[in-house]
This record gives sequence, structure tokens and C-alpha cells, in this order.
Amino acid sequence: AYSAVGADEAKNDFFEHVKEFTILFQGTTDTIFPHNVGFEFIKCGNFIERADKIARILDTKYFLTLPNVSDVGGAMDAAGWVTLLRACSGREAYQRMYVQDITARNVAEQLLLSRVFPRSVFYSVHSLQNAMHAISGCPITHYSNEAERLVGRLVSDLSYTSIEEVLKKGLHETISELTDRIDNIAVELCNRYMFFPIVDPAAALAKKTDASRQIQTSQT
Repeated sequence: AYSAVGADEAKNDFFEHVKEFTILFQGTTDTIFPHNVGFEFIKCGNFIERADKIARILDTKYFLTLPNVSDVGGAMDAAGWVTLLRACSGREAYQRMYVQDITARNVAEQLLLSRVFPRSVFYSVHSLQNAMHAISGCPITHYSNEAERLVGRLVSDLSYTSIEEVLKKGLHETISELTDRIDNIAVELCNRYMFFPIVDPAAALAKKTDASRQIQTSQT
């Protein structure tokens, strides 16, 4: 029992350490780092990761609910949504925006479509669009590369999407499509500005293994 408690405390300390230095890094870049093109690239990485992770956290809660459908709407379900909001630093924002009991519909709307909550997917993608256009210098009403075209279309789609449409289509289906589109934006952004092609480590290892097998086969 003691070792289990000690392990839990070690985990808590680790996560608190990560949170502390993440906030420290954000504060340092915002207040000290020159706000030039390099800063815009930092923002691009930040907003891509934030949009992707918020969507995936919401999707995880959806799957945790599925095995016990009878619990939906109950005390355990409500506690799960509260925990989710806290994980996304959104509990206080929720209370200010909705001023009512926490529901799955409102949590999904806040985390996916809110225009004022800084950690929502829409807010992150829209901020990503602004950062990308700051890098290229292209007016936001146009696009100069494939990454800008993809992010502009995603911002437009999210702008005219309601939470009712999301729930009708399916929360998991919507999030899966959303994360795929965010991944494509990240890939095109790298293709546009990075000097080296993106390498998939798993694919590279499989290719190297196949080559080694072919050599061994030819030698036998």
C-alpha cells in the first residue's frame, strides 16, 4: 500500500513538474522571445498540438462512456466531464460561459467550437491560420500554399458548424475527421518550410529490415 501511494505521489510530482515548465516556457517566449517569424513558427507548433490534443482528450472521454451507456447522465458521467474540463483548464471558463450544470453537449461545444475559449479547437485553428499568414505575408483572405488553403477551409467549416450538427454526425466521427485534417495541415506546413522531408520512423525501419532480409536471402 505504501509503495502504491509513493508511486502515485511520484506521478503527481512528475505531471506538476511538466505543467510548471510548460507554463514557464510559454511565459518566456511570450514576454522575452523576439516576436518575429521564429515566434510565429513557435505559435504554429503550439496551436497544432493544442487543437489535436484537445480533440483527442474529448474523444477519449467519449470512448470511456461507451462501455457503460447506463451511466450516461448520472453522477459518474457528470464527474467525468468535470474532470475533462479541469484537464483542459476549462472548468472556470465553462461556468462563465454556460452558468448551468455541466452537460456533454455544452462541454463538446466549448472544447470544439468556442470562439472565446483559448483552448478550443476552433480558437487554436483560427490562431494557427493567423500565425501561418504572418509567416508568409499573404492576406488572410487568400492563400499562398497548400497548408494555408487547408487551414482556411477548416476554419471556415468550423465557423459554420453547430454542435447539433456535430452530435448528429457523431462526436467520434467528427473528431476523427478533424484530427486527420489537422495532421494534413501539419504535414503541408513542414513540406512548405522545412528543408528536409518528413520521415516516418516506423516505415524507415520496416524498409531497412526488408533490405536486410533481401541481402540475407541472396547470400544463402
